[in-house]
Amino acid sequence: MFAKSAPAVICSLPKKLIPTLAFLTMLSTGTAHAVPVVNGSFETGLTGWTASGTVESKDIEGATNGTFSAVFGYGNFPNNGVISQVLATVAGKGYTLNFDYGAFGQSGVLQSLRVEVLGGLTLLDTTVGAVAAGFSTTTFASNGFSFVADSGSTTLRFSDLSGAVTNNVDGILDNVTVAEVSGPGALSVFGFGALCLGYTRRRKSA
Repeated sequence: MFAKSAPAVICSLPKKLIPTLAFLTMLSTGTAHAVPVVNGSFETGLTGWTASGTVESKDIEGATNGTFSAVFGYGNFPNNGVISQVLATVAGKGYTLNFDYGAFGQSGVLQSLRVEVLGGLTLLDTTVGAVAAGFSTTTFASNGFSFVADSGSTTLRFSDLSGAVTNNVDGILDNVTVAEVSGPGALSVFGFGALCLGYTRRRKSA
C-alpha cells in the first residue's frame, strides 16, 4: 500500500517547449541513501526499539529478512503492542519508508497495523492490513510510503490495531528500512510547475 500522491499537474504545452520539459524530466532522477534503522529485521530481539504491550521478536511465525520478525499479539494476549524508534533526519529532505507486514494463524482473520511517522508534525498516519492464510505460512505484503522530514529527528511508530480478535492469529512486521532520496527531483517538479504556470498566464493574457 502506498501513500496517496499529490494531485497531478495538468498542463498542455506547445511543441516548442517540449525540449525544456525533457530537460526537466532528465533532472528528476534521484538517488536513495539508506538511513540506519537499528535492528529493522528484529534479529536481535527488540534492540533499538521502544516497545510496550504484546509484541515480541520471534523466529517461529515467518520472516522476510533473516529468521526473526516482530510478532504482535503473540500467545493470544491483547492486541496492544506498540514499537517505535527515533531516526536522525534532515528537515526538508524526502524519505521513503518500506517494511513487510503479514499475518499468521487462523485462516481468514484480518490483522491491522497503524503506521506513523512523527516529526514536528504528523508526517504519516495510515493503516495496513493482512489476512492470515493458516498455520503453514505467513502472508506477507511489502508496503512503501514517502514523507518529507520537518525536523532533525523523526519517530517511526507501529501500533497493533487488530481489535479484540486475539485467538490463534498474529500480525507480523519485518524488514523495516528508511532511505533518504537525494537529487534535484523536487527542483525539476517545481520547474515544470513554473513552466506550466508561466505559459498558462501568458496564454490567458494574449
